Amino acid sequence: MRKLTPQDFAALTLRLAGGLLFAYYGWGWLFGLAEETGPMSAIGRLEADYGFPRYLGVVIAVALCFASVGMLVGLLTRLAAFAGAAAVAVTGFPTALSLSIWSPFTVEKFGAPLCLFAISLALLFMGGGKASLEGYLANRRGGPKPSP
Repeated sequence: MRKLTPQDFAALTLRLAGGLLFAYYGWGWLFGLAEETGPMSAIGRLEADYGFPRYLGVVIAVALCFASVGMLVGLLTRLAAFAGAAAVAVTGFPTALSLSIWSPFTVEKFGAPLCLFAISLALLFMGGGKASLEGYLANRRGGPKPSP
């Protein structure tokens, strides 16, 4: 077992925090966990309020779920981070920017997408680290080491 560096602990913390947040938003979109109106209601709201096609809402919800699983497990971390960043860029920022600048809810609505986007970009550039499933598999087979 290789010794873990502070960068590995940072990547682990980012992966766990990002994975849990993406799980909350992604699974909530698919199964209506945060909505009172039932499954896929957030996808229907995207279609009604912003004119997104329904299939794009499903793709975004699946991308959020993939990002959560990839980040939590640490497998295909960079791809999961890219999927999460793309999903947040497509839905989170336009939704937050549609609010008034002087609205008291602007920071509340803009904070979550901004945090998710920042976590995704950090993991996209850092990778999963040694404390991930990618790191374990690379160490086990003696192949190329994951980026720090």
